Amino acid sequence: MEGGEEVAAAGSSNQFLESMLASATAGVISRILCHPLDTCKARLQNPGSEFSGTLQVVRQTLRHEGIGGLYRGLGTVISIGTPAFVLYLTTYEQAKKAFLGMPALQDNYEFVGHFGAGMAAETVSCLIYVPVDVVKERLQVQRRLRSGQEISGTLPMYRGTWHALSTIMQTEGLRGVYRGYGATLLSFGPFSAFYFLFYEKFKQWSATSVGLATQEDLPFHLTLASAAGAGSLASFITNPVDLVRLRLQVQRGSSSSSPSSSSSSPSSTPSASPPTVPATSKLANNSSIHGHHSHPMPSILPPLGGGGGKITAAAAKVVVEQYHNTLDGLTKVYRREGFHGLFKGSGARIAFYTPSTMISMSVYDTLKREFHHLLSK
Repeated sequence: MEGGEEVAAAGSSNQFLESMLASATAGVISRILCHPLDTCKARLQNPGSEFSGTLQVVRQTLRHEGIGGLYRGLGTVISIGTPAFVLYLTTYEQAKKAFLGMPALQDNYEFVGHFGAGMAAETVSCLIYVPVDVVKERLQVQRRLRSGQEISGTLPMYRGTWHALSTIMQTEGLRGVYRGYGATLLSFGPFSAFYFLFYEKFKQWSATSVGLATQEDLPFHLTLASAAGAGSLASFITNPVDLVRLRLQVQRGSSSSSPSSSSSSPSSTPSASPPTVPATSKLANNSSIHGHHSHPMPSILPPLGGGGGKITAAAAKVVVEQYHNTLDGLTKVYRREGFHGLFKGSGARIAFYTPSTMISMSVYDTLKREFHHLLSK
């Protein structure tokens, strides 16, 4: 009896190790390949962004910042995001096993188990993911010229991952590090739930179409297709809350608590248009670059060309508007930018998550099988 328990424990330990090794490798590979698209998405969704599409972001970034501009924030993802991704997938595997072990969720209700396991994985991993996203996205939306000179009007210039994290902790506290935590759960919780629901269902349909009894032996190209379809559908459905989440994380914590922020809603905005904001305005002093400024600084990306170098009054309103929570953000985006505004950046989001999930999940499933064979010997 004891021998059987030891074998079962060893098998469970091996499964956990297989999942950890496979998820760590898959996470690094997918991020290196897809991070530029994530940067494009962040810059498109940033309040006051002058960009109209993914290709424009790529062209302007390469012209003014070089290839390094597209990989801004990658260090955060690799150093901290990889453990979060490991936690994410291992939690999913364990939660899926627990949910599908329930008699009520077997047979025709397996999709409920996949949906619930996806939510559970996101809930646990967000403890690491949220600080990673806050730092990563602030690094992504700040911009420098190739000479190293900052572009005026952006967030305080962080020198790197740890400088950004320490600066946010000093100026905004733990609240700043976890800014947008609720919005992240509302965004990535449903994303993960829908993603795994679609992914498992697509793999099941693919296995049936080629006459396989289980998904374990599914060909690599069908795993790729299943992951791509699931990623594109889930990312489009959850784009509105992801847009608000990003804006909540990027906006300065000091700005949200200022008295003027409470009057930034469309209904309370004075009828007179605010003055045009010059795109060439200078930062007050060098200390502002490192986040030690004493006044709120709007999260704004000034135009690089056209419009006479000015930001329009309508764009300025969007820039200074502060969101207090997810629902408040969704309401203000809808009123200010319309239904179309809720899906701003959805193309870049789909363009990022489709290849990202396609690569990460197909590599993960493939490596998990390979590690299983190696550890079973």
